[in-house]
Amino acid sequence: ARTLSRSAPERELLALPRSLNVSCSPTSAHTETDRAGDHDGGRAPTGGDLNEGELQIAVGRDAVLHQIAGPLTQYAVGRPTIVFVPGVQVAHDLADVLAGYGAVARAIDGTTDRAVRRETLAAYRRGEVQMLVNCGVFTEGFDSPHTSCVAIARPTKSRALYAQMIGRGTRTAPGKTDLLVIDFSGNVGKHSLCGPLDVLGGDPLPDRVRAEAQRELGRGADVLQAERRAKETVEGEDLRASLAEQDALRRRRARTTVDVQHDARTVDPFASDGALGPDDGGPRATAKQINTLAMQGANVAALDLSRAQAAKLLGRLIGRRRAGRCSYKQAKALARAGCDPEMTAQHAKLVCGFLAANRWQRPSSWTRDDRGFYWPTEVFHAA
Repeated sequence: ARTLSRSAPERELLALPRSLNVSCSPTSAHTETDRAGDHDGGRAPTGGDLNEGELQIAVGRDAVLHQIAGPLTQYAVGRPTIVFVPGVQVAHDLADVLAGYGAVARAIDGTTDRAVRRETLAAYRRGEVQMLVNCGVFTEGFDSPHTSCVAIARPTKSRALYAQMIGRGTRTAPGKTDLLVIDFSGNVGKHSLCGPLDVLGGDPLPDRVRAEAQRELGRGADVLQAERRAKETVEGEDLRASLAEQDALRRRRARTTVDVQHDARTVDPFASDGALGPDDGGPRATAKQINTLAMQGANVAALDLSRAQAAKLLGRLIGRRRAGRCSYKQAKALARAGCDPEMTAQHAKLVCGFLAANRWQRPSSWTRDDRGFYWPTEVFHAA
């Protein structure tokens, strides 16, 4: 059994659940007279009981019922128990089989007479009936806080339905210390079924985390421990995989070199316009001057211009525009790409458009003119 720990406030409202997953196969069958040592070698005994051959046929037919009844009566000793099964006939058959294991069990379904149901539930609350086997009756609206065991012998992919079934036993009651959840869904196949890990463990888990959590449950961890350890394991695996990938990339880069044809030049778009002149120590550039220059792409913070120098630079920008040359901002972008920073505004608009479309990287297919500047081939021929 695996214990699910909860905080103190939760323990005041809910019984502490423990989950037990059961998967087994019947290996032998015995009648009541066999248990008493009165069998006679396989012949039908007096009183109409089954002989050995007939008994094996009956057990083969009810194999799944015995897979449920045996462990259930073993682990739910002394616990008021609600059993959920998938069909009406299964509910009544399982109640009969449980009697053979010494349990006082009754079956209830949607067709059970109201008076019979009322008396059966009263007997269950008085402790005269230990196990209530039902099909679709107690998933909601049933209140019996002293229930300390819920056995789930029906498969479901619904997290909400599974939570409703477990919820029949989570109420606290005097003398009740916990809730035992016995899950037999492993006997019905390998479908993606809901289980205690899905409901008691919090939010639905990713497939890898869920698989690792199931392995942790098998090692004896409780539900919350299994979930926490599984998440830590998967996160650790992902981190190691990411680091290994990054390391492999670094190694590949360290082993790779590329011969790149390139040219480098230092370009001052205003070199042909002469110097700004010395700083006269007068008032510094105004906010309006600085903002206007910044909009044109000038690094005015680095220049620390005086008001006179800023006015001179603004005059040059106006002169460039009147002469039809590209802006300072365009000139800087063109210079970085190895293009002519003194081209016309019309050409600069076309060339900058090509560069922007290529993330400001100059394509290797561009044409180089006799001055060493690069041009988009179509612009070069048009110019």
